[in-house]
Amino acid sequence: MKVTHYNDEHLLRLSSEEAALFVDVCHAAIFSDFMPQDPETQNRLMLLLGQVQIGLLPTAQQHWEQQHQSATSTPASLT
Repeated sequence: MKVTHYNDEHLLRLSSEEAALFVDVCHAAIFSDFMPQDPETQNRLMLLLGQVQIGLLPTAQQHWEQQHQSATSTPASLT
């Protein structure tokens, strides 16, 4: 991960694996008992998750599919 700072904005550059992990972490935060349950925080989390879904979910899904394929492929020497 690389971070670039521009005044009050912070740009993240993530690998596909990091993007997939970030999506997982955001989903876990929504269901975590450790996150504040007040409506304002929950609303902010839902908005963030929505933005993550729109921006990163396709990349994360592609990464997960590649991981699944490599985990389930049979080496040629075993066939």
